[in-house]
Amino acid sequence: MSRECETLVFFGGGNLLLRCVERARARGYSATVFAAPRHSAEIVAPFPGDSPGRFGDWLESRGLPFHVVEDINGCDDFLSLGTRGATGIGFGETYTFSRETVAVFQHRLFDMMVIRLPQYRGGAHFSWQILRGSRLGAWNIQEIDERMIPGVRDEGSVVMTREYFIPPSARIPVDFFEIADREGEELFSDFLDRLRSKDAFFPRKIDNGYSVYFPRLYTSAHAWIDWSWTAEELERFVCAFDDPYPGASTFLHGKRVFFKNVSRDPTEGRFHPFMSGLVYRIDARGVFVACRDEALVVRDVRDESGTHISEMILPGSRFVTPRSFLDEALSFEANYDARGLSQDVRHQGGSVS
Repeated sequence: MSRECETLVFFGGGNLLLRCVERARARGYSATVFAAPRHSAEIVAPFPGDSPGRFGDWLESRGLPFHVVEDINGCDDFLSLGTRGATGIGFGETYTFSRETVAVFQHRLFDMMVIRLPQYRGGAHFSWQILRGSRLGAWNIQEIDERMIPGVRDEGSVVMTREYFIPPSARIPVDFFEIADREGEELFSDFLDRLRSKDAFFPRKIDNGYSVYFPRLYTSAHAWIDWSWTAEELERFVCAFDDPYPGASTFLHGKRVFFKNVSRDPTEGRFHPFMSGLVYRIDARGVFVACRDEALVVRDVRDESGTHISEMILPGSRFVTPRSFLDEALSFEANYDARGLSQDVRHQGGSVS
């Protein structure tokens, strides 16, 4: 293998990218990383014992070549690496590649996709899976072409796939991320083996007859609890916005609060829909809230400052979400760019999932 072919160009962000960089370096590859501003500033801790820190700082502390770039198609450093025969691979990148950029890499530009293509295209894959109760996971490595638009259209041909099962013990997005990262790292190792052996990739087209698309979610705008739902529906909804996101929201005495760590309790008997949202018991197990059918036990209730307030809640209190917030959640569209959430909605706060 030539020196140029031993160069890997990573683009995107996240813990998995950093772990894969180290795995590639351990196998003798040189690595250069390109990231959009939003990824450069994200907080990471890729290995056990790492203190959380900024993505860009982690790379710089290890002396790795690192570039913060908004427009990848206009980046001479990136294009130069492609001209010299480097292979590029993306991890959750925000970039859309032009036809000219794709041509420079000559079928050596790939993307790691943590979805069972063609299902769960779009964004917030794990939150949508939790809402649907789906336990099938997959990684795909796609060949990037100019038709691919991150979070909108994933049309590149698939060259490698790894499927896996997500156990029932995984209930919230951070659980899904941890399992997916382990599986993704293994697929990346297989990818390195393929590169080094010079075995040919055999791209396969995606069967769009089974395509499913769900858009990005913005926790601050979308995660409003609808107390007309059943306890099971509420449990899934709150779990979908649990760690690493801020949690699902409702109001208590006119102030916004956030739920995490919930479960339904069918042993508490049945409730009338008029009781939905009422706190009827508080003990060491959590805050017991009546739903339209069963009980929801909430073990983590916080105010907007992040302070735990479970001990301040009294039985007989009622959680309420005004209809206007629920309507806005259904109509809100989360648009983003290389800097993150688009400027017209950044002022609202919250997190993208």
